[in-house]
Amino acid sequence: MSTKLLYFQLVASCIILTSCGGGGKQEKVRDTPTSGTITISIDESLKPLVAAEKDTFEGLYDQAHLKTIYTSEDSAIASYQR
Repeated sequence: MSTKLLYFQLVASCIILTSCGGGGKQEKVRDTPTSGTITISIDESLKPLVAAEKDTFEGLYDQAHLKTIYTSEDSAIASYQR
């Protein structure tokens, strides 16, 4: 084999091997102000207003998910004091 061919094969092998790293790993999605999932408790009387705000926010930020629990005011406050 010629030296040029051997050198070319060595360089090609290095490029191929280094480009294969990390293919099976998926980056974990982190919670940020505009992505991730959060659960919130809301007073039942605010349901129409919050539902509209939730739909708008999730429409703007497709990676954000709000889980809403509609309950009494006392239960909503108590759930945050735990």
